[in-house]
Amino acid sequence: MRQSKADQRKADTLETLTRLFPGVRGRLVDLCKPIQRKYNMAVTVATGKHMDALVVSDYKTAGDCIQYLREQRLESVEFIPLDRIRVTPPNERFRRLGDNIKLVVDVIACDADIQPAVAYAVSDSIVCESIDDARDVCFRRNEKVKAVTLNGMVVSKNGSMTGGKTHKDAARSERWDEKETAALKAQREQLHAESTGVVRKQTLETKLGSLTNRLRYANADIKTTESKLPKILARQTECQKVLQQIAPEIQTLRGAIAARESSMARLEVEINAVEDSLFEGFSHQFGIASIREYEENVVKQRQERSDRRQQLDSHLAKLQYLQAQDLPSDWAKLKDTIAKQKRALKALEKEKTDLQTQTAALEVTSERHVEASTAAHDALKRIEGELKAISKQRDDQSAKAASVQKQLAVEETAVERFKDKKVEVLKRATMDQVKLPVVGDAVGSDDEDGDMSGESISLTNQADTRYAANEIDFSSLEQLHLDSDKARQDHLLKYEQTIAAIAGDLERMQPNMKALDKYDEIQARISHEEEELEKIKVRWLNIY
Repeated sequence: MRQSKADQRKADTLETLTRLFPGVRGRLVDLCKPIQRKYNMAVTVATGKHMDALVVSDYKTAGDCIQYLREQRLESVEFIPLDRIRVTPPNERFRRLGDNIKLVVDVIACDADIQPAVAYAVSDSIVCESIDDARDVCFRRNEKVKAVTLNGMVVSKNGSMTGGKTHKDAARSERWDEKETAALKAQREQLHAESTGVVRKQTLETKLGSLTNRLRYANADIKTTESKLPKILARQTECQKVLQQIAPEIQTLRGAIAARESSMARLEVEINAVEDSLFEGFSHQFGIASIREYEENVVKQRQERSDRRQQLDSHLAKLQYLQAQDLPSDWAKLKDTIAKQKRALKALEKEKTDLQTQTAALEVTSERHVEASTAAHDALKRIEGELKAISKQRDDQSAKAASVQKQLAVEETAVERFKDKKVEVLKRATMDQVKLPVVGDAVGSDDEDGDMSGESISLTNQADTRYAANEIDFSSLEQLHLDSDKARQDHLLKYEQTIAAIAGDLERMQPNMKALDKYDEIQARISHEEEELEKIKVRWLNIY
């Protein structure tokens, strides 16, 4: 709930008074609260203006606070001094009016030393569940008590009713939970900050663990690759040696295959020449170049294809056999394997380089985190030292302020004691009808020696009225220099003895007021008897 500027000023004033004056306990609304939320509105209405009153330990603290507010030109504040308030115990009969009726003071929770202030604020008011209960108590049972309902309706002692909660009352009733709400909000912010820090720490720890695991796996892969590398290189060397050994055999086999193919070509030419000579007449008869053309085109076309296929299959089998004998595929496979191993080795070397780079980056990050942690720890120690120094300075200042306040209280007490003595002297002078000389007053002036304004005016008011605007003239007194308290006490004792002797003489010189009163009474009775006698004489003369 956002505070207004006025509320903020009040809060600042309260904080200042609490800091400057140790006797300030706090606002009543902050020192107590209803035992259940349903009583919030009733307690708000019952406390009224006392809800924002400032509870102080003694009357002097209240006076000091008021003086400070005047000097600083701040708005006025109501104070409840715990040592001066007079609280009448609530009527126990009100506690037995019914289950739905309770004393307001019984539904407010507070410390024992604040209980008088709460009782002063709510008096003997009662809280009722409904307006019907309040009417029953005040009108049917004729109880002279202020009744407040849960929804804020009031039945006063004189029987008048004011009703219903307003928006302002509802807002004020929520203030009972302000202190607890503020504490919960502060706790929530603290827990949120702590949880954020914990989550961030856990995230960093998780990342660090993940990077550590990756680094460990990378190092393991590097070691595995490095352990396999000699075997791969040895295998490559062995394959190269085998290739060097079988290279002459491969060349020999290739020469034999070429010679055999050449021989087969010559044999085929010879066979064709023989066939052409044998089937020369047949060829002329059918108009073909040779019998082979006829065989190919007419009779043996399919057979030739079949035979050719078989021949090709046979040649293919032979070639395959020959190829199986010269290891060219092994060579290709070895070359392919070597190429793959080289590529794998390059990939492993690249991965090793990347892992080393990541490891270096992680080490730099770890060092940076360690440095940041060390710097933060040093800063924390420095701040703690500064806080301790500030706390010590604050304690010293508080001790000095308390000493000054104590000395000021002693001086003010002395001033008040002298003021009381002065007022006592002025009262005695007024009572004895003794006019004290004042500065600037003419000698022998008797303008102010007339009668007092009446018995209803107290001696203190008379003394204040007579001497408020002027200072007492002490020039007629003997100038003495008394160095010790005993000498001053002895001198004052002599004055008091002299005054007592003069007062005794004056009392003996005064006439007997009782005799004078008796004389006046007898004179009144004589006058009355004479009047009655004259009336009797007149009646007698009228008769005769």
